[in-house]
Amino acid sequence: MDKDMSKYELIDNITTDLTSFINLYAFVYLTKDSYSRKECDRIIQGMERDMVDRLKQK
Repeated sequence: MDKDMSKYELIDNITTDLTSFINLYAFVYLTKDSYSRKECDRIIQGMERDMVDRLKQK
């Protein structure tokens, strides 16, 4: 974590990342009929791994 980043900036960054994740998850969920079940699961798992990696970096 950057020493110059305030806790408020960190909270804002995490909130933004979580909001983006939820929006993308909702989009995938709502369009899941256009994907196979396996493909939809793969997309969601990739999004979850990406979110975990982002939060670990903060």
